[in-house]
Amino acid sequence: MSRFIEHCRANDRTAATLETYEEKSRRYIVPNLGAIALSKLRPTHISEWVTTLRTCGGEKSKPLSPKTVRNVFGLLHGAIEWALGLELIGRNVCHTNAAKPPRPSPSPAKALSDEEVVRLLTVANATRWGPFVTLALATGARRGELCALSWSDVDLENQTLTIAKSLSQTKDRIELKGTKTGGIRRLGLSRIALDALRRQRGMQEQDKQLAGEPYVDEGALFTSPLGLRVTPMSATKAFVRLAEAARISTTRLHDTRHTA
Repeated sequence: MSRFIEHCRANDRTAATLETYEEKSRRYIVPNLGAIALSKLRPTHISEWVTTLRTCGGEKSKPLSPKTVRNVFGLLHGAIEWALGLELIGRNVCHTNAAKPPRPSPSPAKALSDEEVVRLLTVANATRWGPFVTLALATGARRGELCALSWSDVDLENQTLTIAKSLSQTKDRIELKGTKTGGIRRLGLSRIALDALRRQRGMQEQDKQLAGEPYVDEGALFTSPLGLRVTPMSATKAFVRLAEAARISTTRLHDTRHTA
């Protein structure tokens, strides 16, 4: 697993992806299968491992969700497929009928009702996160995409917004990267989105005057009072607080995308 992850690192996987790989390997793969030589690894080991994860593989021996088990299985499958190409193993023991991950049941997308949107915006607009939440609801942009926006992506004259980047955050690193699909989108801006952007511009001008010389102006759209780009984790935490204060049915920022 260590060699496979280093291979992924050398092939420009994102820091967030690598962190996920390392955590899943450390928590679920190595403790259960790490003592078995590759030459002795059999489908029965994989089958028993999947059963263990499903029944008691989580914290305090709680069952892992089918989705998590499937994701961990996929990581191991990819690592063994890579090892197969290097002839470190004779076959991919994950690729058999005896060793299959569970099929997760699809979770329905959660969309806010009109009343919930009104309550959420009322609460959000009383804070500096109002324009951020408004643009999330108006455009359906992902969290990282919103955090990555710069004023150069905004065309107020033609009322459009270009989404070309995403901000990725791990425990010790923040980086700008391409969008999830690798594409670039140009979205039309509604009246409420345009109003939110104008409010954001006005708030930043106030921040600059109050902060003075310590203010860092790098052209970011959503910023802290000192001009620093807001991070995905800070946006998630802020949305949880706002959602709880508004008493809406979800605290997931991604549900603004479903609502849009």
